[in-house]
Amino acid sequence: MARSDEAVPLKTGDILDRKYRVERVLGAGGMGIVVSARHIELGTRVALKLMQPKLATDPESVLRFQREARAAVRMKGEHVARVTDVGRLENDVPYMVMEFLAGRDLGQMVGERGPLPIADAVGYVLQAAEGIAEAHSLGIIHRDLKPQNLFLTRRPDGTPLVKVLDFGLVKALEGGGMGAVALTQTMSVMGSPVYMSPEQMRSPKEVGTPTDIWSLGVCLYELLLGTVPFDGTTAFEVCAKVLNEAPRPPHEARADVPAALSAAILRCLEKDPKRRCVDVAELATALEPFGLPGSRGASERIRAILLAADVRMDSAPPPRGPNPSTAPSTAIGPTAETVVSPGRPVDTRTVATIDSGGRTERFAALGGVLAVIALLLVVGTFFALRGSPDRVVTAAPAPPQEPLPPVVAVAPPATSSVVFADASPPPTASARPSGRPAAPPPAPAHATRDAGVRMDPAGTRF
Repeated sequence: MARSDEAVPLKTGDILDRKYRVERVLGAGGMGIVVSARHIELGTRVALKLMQPKLATDPESVLRFQREARAAVRMKGEHVARVTDVGRLENDVPYMVMEFLAGRDLGQMVGERGPLPIADAVGYVLQAAEGIAEAHSLGIIHRDLKPQNLFLTRRPDGTPLVKVLDFGLVKALEGGGMGAVALTQTMSVMGSPVYMSPEQMRSPKEVGTPTDIWSLGVCLYELLLGTVPFDGTTAFEVCAKVLNEAPRPPHEARADVPAALSAAILRCLEKDPKRRCVDVAELATALEPFGLPGSRGASERIRAILLAADVRMDSAPPPRGPNPSTAPSTAIGPTAETVVSPGRPVDTRTVATIDSGGRTERFAALGGVLAVIALLLVVGTFFALRGSPDRVVTAAPAPPQEPLPPVVAVAPPATSSVVFADASPPPTASARPSGRPAAPPPAPAHATRDAGVRMDPAGTRF
């Protein structure tokens, strides 16, 4: 294998990392080489992307290469090229293993065919927007969207499928400054100037998701018109136009472009990020009526991706609250509104809500227990007093009646039981030794009546 400072003479039949046999070179650029290869043991066809050997000793270039692989491997949707493995060759050149894609990128297509039909162009961008929505849901900003990074292939049923490629600029400038470098060198690291947003040109470290929305608008503009909205002979000229000039409306340059579609594209190209679509779901809603029949439902799919991750696209998220377009969450406390997804971190607002709701429930449960205990004490006291033989009951005066014959209480035998009319226990029940019955002591007449006679409200005895 060649040294890392020399060009790699790849050819058909070469074995890379003792696992992959090269079939042919698919393309080469300043950053890397892409080859078609087959896994020797599995026989599967893959695409290998290798870093140019001359860059393998540059820490920033290696970091960008690793960042691309880590970003792509986190995404599982069909609109992102999957990365399945990474490794290093014997000369320490890093590589990544990607799914093999047959087709061409949209930049090549426009170069060969010119402006695309409106439905095709919109449909392709909507598919790309689904891939970008998944990236945004994971906190990933692409920063280098352009037709060359949107690859058109086919599903098994033959329908068109767009894949987003090259996540090498994901947070590429975090943790280190660019220093005093030439503008052309800066552009090679931070993105392609004709697709860059104004804020990306001013401060690449502080860009957000509106930057990708800007780039999607530029891509659609180019697919429809065959040219970019801001062009120039130098990077300085392009930057000046992006920062200061308004783009030509697409419907003025192409008569069959609907005014509503033109307005949606121009909104993507607003200089102020806050004036653009709030997220890719809003952009998809505006574009969907003009796409291919297969594009129907794209906006709902994108919205579901963003809502599932609880993502807010704007820089100042609105107050959290129930969203009618999602299923209601299970409330943990009286004010709980946040859905906590498995595997995702819970923010401090959610933790506070859960804690507050838990305390409220505990206090409510404690109050209920205390109330039940108090009720039991009251009931127990009532029956204890009612059943006490020493209790003297003072009844309210009854209407004049004939004198009642004296009632003599006789203790029952130990083997028998007494059934009272009201099915309540005997008022003077007490345990007595078996075989030793004894008559109770005489009791006052009013106490005996209360103990052995029941009266209805009208005064009738029974």
